[in-house]
Amino acid sequence: MKFREGEDVVIVRNLGERSNFGKNSYYYGGTLRIVPLNTKGKIFRIEGNKIRVQLNGIGWLGEGYHGIYVHPDELDFLDKEQMAKLRRILPGMKDLPRHPVFEIAEQAPVFLVDDKVYSLGEGTPQDGDNFYWQKKSNRLTRTPLIEVGDFGSLEALVLDRAQPDIEKIGEAYAKEAQRDLNVLKGLDGFLDTPQLIYKLVFPYLQDGHYKDKVSELLGAEKNKDVVPIPQKKTEVKQRLEQIADKIEIEVKSLIEQIEEDRKESIKRTKKQSNLDDLFGYEEPKPCTGDSLLERALNGRNAAIVEGVVYELVAESDSYKKHVQIGGKRFSLVKREEPKREPKTDFEVGDKIRMNSKANENGNYTMTKEGSEGEITSAGGAGVYFIKFTKITGMRPHDVPVSFPILEDYMENISKVVVRNGATAGNLEDRFLAELGKKVRVDALREHLSRDKIIDLLRTKDAELLAMAGRKEYLGEGFGFTQDETGEYYAYIDFPAIAIKSEEDGNYYFYDRTKIALRVSKNLGDLDWGGTFYMVDNNGHPYVHNQQRKRFAEICQGEAINVMPTSGRDMGEVIAKRLRKMKEVLMFGYTWKFFDPVHEGINYNKDTQKYRRKLSELQEMNIPIIVKEELIK
Repeated sequence: MKFREGEDVVIVRNLGERSNFGKNSYYYGGTLRIVPLNTKGKIFRIEGNKIRVQLNGIGWLGEGYHGIYVHPDELDFLDKEQMAKLRRILPGMKDLPRHPVFEIAEQAPVFLVDDKVYSLGEGTPQDGDNFYWQKKSNRLTRTPLIEVGDFGSLEALVLDRAQPDIEKIGEAYAKEAQRDLNVLKGLDGFLDTPQLIYKLVFPYLQDGHYKDKVSELLGAEKNKDVVPIPQKKTEVKQRLEQIADKIEIEVKSLIEQIEEDRKESIKRTKKQSNLDDLFGYEEPKPCTGDSLLERALNGRNAAIVEGVVYELVAESDSYKKHVQIGGKRFSLVKREEPKREPKTDFEVGDKIRMNSKANENGNYTMTKEGSEGEITSAGGAGVYFIKFTKITGMRPHDVPVSFPILEDYMENISKVVVRNGATAGNLEDRFLAELGKKVRVDALREHLSRDKIIDLLRTKDAELLAMAGRKEYLGEGFGFTQDETGEYYAYIDFPAIAIKSEEDGNYYFYDRTKIALRVSKNLGDLDWGGTFYMVDNNGHPYVHNQQRKRFAEICQGEAINVMPTSGRDMGEVIAKRLRKMKEVLMFGYTWKFFDPVHEGINYNKDTQKYRRKLSELQEMNIPIIVKEELIK
């Protein structure tokens, strides 16, 4: 289960005993009394296996309270619907070209019978023709049907139209899956500092991994292919084969889980998908059918009419709509109408009513049985703050603004809609889910086949072996180096820029350089220091010390408050911090001290040696910053 910053989650278990905090505590501390189970919130920081969650509605803990640290195993996604899961795993699936069936269904009825697609034709049907029969205002109408195509040919069209996007989505998924492989994670223990920098930090500094403001404006160079270093030792080859065996087993297991649709075991509830209600829920089976649409339909025949999905039932005369295809007659059956049921849990915004237990509790003298209100916030330990709209025995204007109530003394009178009838959107979502399975399985088989695993390991192992003990490495836009004491620094290249001063209207040039963070090995991971350095001092306004030519400290000022501190691992944190400082040096965090002349006066710097003519800068094609704006 993979979490990302910004996602809505719910705390479902506490693992304090695992970390010696006790059975009523969470893994990293914090108690059930203050933060009860089923508390909802939003992830706003991830530090490896340490996730900080901003909790919903627990404002009574104080203004400075920003959430709780929890272990990933203590969390679950708040939105576990099929499409929410798909968006998490395969971003971009919703933007693929649509299946023709759903495009046609927006204009006319569509009938899906025996792996073929039919829609309305023109004229009057003749004997033996396929037709759609319906009763309208005591009048019978028969409309001829035409065959649009079979499931296979239409699906081939969909895949052909979406192929470029599917390849990108699949490749991105395979890279994510590769990072999560347990066997690969277990190889980190023997690596030294330069190897860890190469393995953990550099993948995130590839310009294609994610964009930043500087890369978008200046343009990013394409990455060069890494040339594998030939393997010479027999023991290395044997080791690669052994590792590949373990990875292959892990990949095959992942494929089986995807195909059997049981990657996560989820208990079925009343909130089953609408199509399950229509066709009857069946335990997931391995995907053996040839057509994704057939799998989405569970092999049933169906019709889509005015946005509603109907089951086609053979030989039934009790319905107003029928279809005849291939000499067989089917009735269009719409299952249950929308149904509202009481909610069993509590959350902000729900309507509540005090129950009979409230009469037995002396603390609730103002809120007897029958009093009603709305939950405005959660107070923890089963306590909710209620804004009462009706209190038994009181006049409306005497009702207090809010009152803390224990959940045992109230019932939820809000309703939820279940079995709301299946729609074309439901069916399309299920088709996309089946397509998502195919994309994932195909991507794993293509990018993590045994041959690709061997190549991947051979390349990785050779490159990592080559990094061992190195003092410097120059990559495409990034690298690492050492200072005179042997400390390691991971760096990112910074382009040559010019800044126009508002003080005197002149232009000041600062040559290309490198922005660095000091890093060190900590077991199988990296630690990073909070100070940024300029490997070669180019005189930038944020480097106040002119005397130090190498590893000059960069003044962060107020920018220290916006520097990233979280990521999926320490490598991403380091990369995000370097990229952020690159943006800060490019555009400034406060224009006042970004101005070369103003900063030079305050720190007694000789700014004139950086002064250049505009024509000279334009001839050199140097980006020019004018009041936090970029011109060229």
